Amino acid sequence: MHIKKHVSAVLLVSAVLCGLRVASQAQTPTVNQVPAKGITGDWQATYNGAADATRVVFRISKAPAGWRAIVYWADQSHYPASVPTLTLRGDEVSFTATANDLNGSFAGTIAADHATIVGNWTQGSGGKSGFASQPMTMARARKETAWVIPPPLGSDAKMIAGNLDPTFEVTTVKPHDPNVMGGGWRWIGARRFEATMTVGALLADIYGVQQDQILGTPNWMFKDVYDFTGVPDLPGWPTLDQRYSMERKMLQERFGLKVHAETREMSAVALTTAKSGDRMTPSVLIDPGVTFSMHPATGGGGFVFTAQNSSMGDLKRALQGMLDRPVVDRTGLTGQFDFDLTFMPDDGVFGGRVHLPPVDSGATAPDLYTAIQQQLGLKLSKFKGQVEVLVIDHIERPSPN
Repeated sequence: MHIKKHVSAVLLVSAVLCGLRVASQAQTPTVNQVPAKGITGDWQATYNGAADATRVVFRISKAPAGWRAIVYWADQSHYPASVPTLTLRGDEVSFTATANDLNGSFAGTIAADHATIVGNWTQGSGGKSGFASQPMTMARARKETAWVIPPPLGSDAKMIAGNLDPTFEVTTVKPHDPNVMGGGWRWIGARRFEATMTVGALLADIYGVQQDQILGTPNWMFKDVYDFTGVPDLPGWPTLDQRYSMERKMLQERFGLKVHAETREMSAVALTTAKSGDRMTPSVLIDPGVTFSMHPATGGGGFVFTAQNSSMGDLKRALQGMLDRPVVDRTGLTGQFDFDLTFMPDDGVFGGRVHLPPVDSGATAPDLYTAIQQQLGLKLSKFKGQVEVLVIDHIERPSPN
């Protein structure tokens, strides 16, 4: 699966995850000069992509739980991809890259002179086996051999000041054509918001709640699907809070929405930090957006849920799309993180909305609760207590465009 974040995104479970907020701004890369025997630094490689040969640069650095990499494209202006976990055992290097145009994995050996890493790249191919392998050599980048990397897409974008309150200058809301497939939502760069979903689903994303946490809803609110578009009235990239605010004001203007918050006792899940401490890799992206994607793991061993630039609030929203009850963030963690989470869904995940791999597939991935603790250093615990809910005071079908 390929994701072009400046154009669109396709999620294997788009009916489960609300959608994605497009990450778009990153620091312009520079070549690092590193000791000859270290793995930290820039490594250049060419692999055969879906259309032609692709030159990429893997920037490897230390991470809280080991090593990580950022991937840059040498022949096109592109959004960088994050590889949150890179494994180094002796001279053996391995990692899986699931973001953007890199849906594959690498395993290789560092040469004696530490100038190359020789191995194989396994790329998602859609064939019967699902993957195709090819040789790939990563060569250490030095000043005289380093490829020139175009500035990443969005690296010259300006942020909207946090004290400003942008709104949508132009909005369009119309009933969705049921003959047109697709759904979810996205921001196309900073200049256009698009969504195809029910008002209830959009409202749940804006406020970070599940459907059961929205009270007083008319039947059509989670039944009628609409196409939404909006164009901000201020130049620059809006923050996440500003994006939510613009979407909320659109619903207030077009649907006459009025809500207030209360608390109710209900079954929920608490997201906390495990006793071993979190193993989260801080994101190096500096855009306010977050990107989520999900696809089958190599060999059919469960699913890989990939996040770039995710806050704990973003993760909470994503988990609520998987679980059958609200999620309360009690981690106390701030900042943005990149991670890959490999797990095997069970009956308590996705609510039967996603086709699960057959039992005899040989999959060895852990369940979601175990995977989060082992791989991210976080913990999910079920409880019953007071949870915030959203009460609808007024809403009506949209006014004409």
